[in-house]
Amino acid sequence: MAVQDERLTLDQGRWEGEADLDFQWKRCDVNGVRCDAFTPAHNYDYQLSERDVGSRVAVDVTAISRGGKQTTVTTPVSDVVKAKPRSFTWLEGPDAPAEVPANPLTASNVLASGNPAGLLLAPAGTHFRYDKSVHRGKARAKYRRPTTIRGTLLDGNNKPLPGLELQVQSSGKGGKQLPGKVVRTDKQGRYRYTSRGPSRNVNLAYRNVASDTKVAVGGKIGLRVPRKAKRGRKLAFQGRVLGGHIPKKGVAVAIQVHRKGKWRLVKNGRAKPNGKYRITWPKLTAAANRQYKFRARVIPDSKWGYEHAVSPTKKMAVKS
Repeated sequence: MAVQDERLTLDQGRWEGEADLDFQWKRCDVNGVRCDAFTPAHNYDYQLSERDVGSRVAVDVTAISRGGKQTTVTTPVSDVVKAKPRSFTWLEGPDAPAEVPANPLTASNVLASGNPAGLLLAPAGTHFRYDKSVHRGKARAKYRRPTTIRGTLLDGNNKPLPGLELQVQSSGKGGKQLPGKVVRTDKQGRYRYTSRGPSRNVNLAYRNVASDTKVAVGGKIGLRVPRKAKRGRKLAFQGRVLGGHIPKKGVAVAIQVHRKGKWRLVKNGRAKPNGKYRITWPKLTAAANRQYKFRARVIPDSKWGYEHAVSPTKKMAVKS
């Protein structure tokens, strides 16, 4: 257990060949996902302070060989730091806590293979296998419908790995980081993570093995047109883009008409940050005494929270 005012001691380990070592201490959230770097007074030890209470601590160790090759390993995060006093020293030997290997930074083969020995690594060949909820790295969902990512964590022999914690980190469009979560594999090594809201990228990780999934969520847009209109008159298309997450500049909206078996552009416009739009057609030039089908479509935008949106079809009769 990590306790305030106790000292964490870091063993620099044993390395093949000659190398320069660089240490970066970091303070992480309770899930060990989001971390902020900090610099203690000494590289090899650090006394936990009041600021660390409720957080976890870890260290990135970078070895630079004489040939210039760099290899970075990360120690397992400490337990969540508690406020009440209790003995805890991070070092090798019988006093080391169960979650931390006896020699956390000993890596006799790091420079040769890039794999740290003695660190908490996933078994060789560990991998994620998704079910039908994910296809080619992408999961799809309709507007306001949750997306559940399901799969199985397997070892190199395709045997399930039960009862293990997976770190989940997701980011929205534009790279904005969202709060991290932890999910656990069941007795058959299966896991599930439910995503709600707009599109995002989801990263599932078990120790040093990770897998990314793009969650593509469709948006929603409404359209209002008059049922009848006179040829040669001004016409207005109105509606609203739903779901929020609209950038300050708004989003582009295209009004389309169905003619000769295809959807064709009538006019482009923009929805305001509140989602509302009004696009005018100065002079209705369509042939009279006919019925036309219209729809509104949001043009994809990298800053909008959704992938696409198309309104229901609206019919309008043009009179002479």
